[in-house]
Amino acid sequence: MSLLTNVKRRVSGLLKSSQSEVAEPKISPEERPDEQKLEEAKEENPKQESVFSDAVSDSIVPEEPTPSNLRDDVYIQSRRSFKRTTNEALRLSTIIGEVSPDKDIRYYSSVYTAIKLQDIFHKIVVLLLGCLAGVTIYHTVIAFFIIVDEKTVLAYQQVGAHVQAACYFSFSLFVIRCLDMIESGNGFKNTMKKLVSMQKDILVFIIAMIGFVCSTLMTRYEEENILKDRQSLMTWRWLSAGRAVTALIGWLMISLQRGSDCTQQRLIAITREYQEKQEKMLESSHERALSSLTNSRFDLSQDFDNPTHNV
Repeated sequence: MSLLTNVKRRVSGLLKSSQSEVAEPKISPEERPDEQKLEEAKEENPKQESVFSDAVSDSIVPEEPTPSNLRDDVYIQSRRSFKRTTNEALRLSTIIGEVSPDKDIRYYSSVYTAIKLQDIFHKIVVLLLGCLAGVTIYHTVIAFFIIVDEKTVLAYQQVGAHVQAACYFSFSLFVIRCLDMIESGNGFKNTMKKLVSMQKDILVFIIAMIGFVCSTLMTRYEEENILKDRQSLMTWRWLSAGRAVTALIGWLMISLQRGSDCTQQRLIAITREYQEKQEKMLESSHERALSSLTNSRFDLSQDFDNPTHNV
């Protein structure tokens, strides 16, 4: 009996020891996870459920990034350095009053109008000389081959006065155009030197004067009588031919010598001088405005080393 009792005691002891090893270890309240704590808190106090849920959501959702501090600094490059100012100051610096023109060139608009009128006059003269060349050539053909008796002379005299008036007007404009091409100097010697150097322009002027003189002499013969004698008729015909040749050569030389107007070149020089002065005055006023707004220059390396200065 004693042996059987001892065996039972040993078996029961082994069973108890195995059950104690398999059983879960007890966890202290402090070592419990947050979820279990939250569930236990909900069971103990249901009113605090919303508070715990907000706390959990706040811990899960990331915070929004805070924006960096914005600055109103603007960096302006001035030649080989930089200056710092603000947007408002830069806007005010660009509002610069109108620069008053110089006294010598205060009538800039008048000079500009004169240049346009000179260009228009040149185009009109070229057009009229082309028409004059055609009319005088046609007149020469009529003088040599059609006007041979009194009937043709009477027929010509009905339109001859109008033809002569048109030739006078055209040759007068031709002479004025040639005078615009000639440049004068400060004194007589300088003027003569420039006239000698301007051979083409002087040649055109001589051609214009020859045509004008031929037209004037033809009027004298037409007023007296073309058929007064054979010599008068031949002289009138050759004057007509000379006028036609001068008109044709003058038209070709004027149309090919574009940009040789000394008067227009002087006017253009005045406008260029005016524009250069205006640009210099605007630049100086702009520099003064910037210098008044920014008192000192700075080095960009300082701003890059200090990130708070960057926008």
